[in-house]
Amino acid sequence: MTRRKLGLGHPNLPEWHITLEFESMAQMDTAFGAVASRGDPVESFHHAMKSKVEDVFFALYRDFPDDNRVRGDEKF
Repeated sequence: MTRRKLGLGHPNLPEWHITLEFESMAQMDTAFGAVASRGDPVESFHHAMKSKVEDVFFALYRDFPDDNRVRGDEKF
């Protein structure tokens, strides 16, 4: 978790930035599958956190370029 300091940043960017890192997309799917159950204790934690969050934005980033990317044949 990081926090924007001194007002530096675009006004559309939120103050807080939370990053979740996974070893693979499969690991991410497993984690989200466990959370998607919406049963306790997960649901209680989810509700407690969500009740404190406003104006949330989501994005999915991954390493670039992909390991299997062919190099040298790009047509720019």
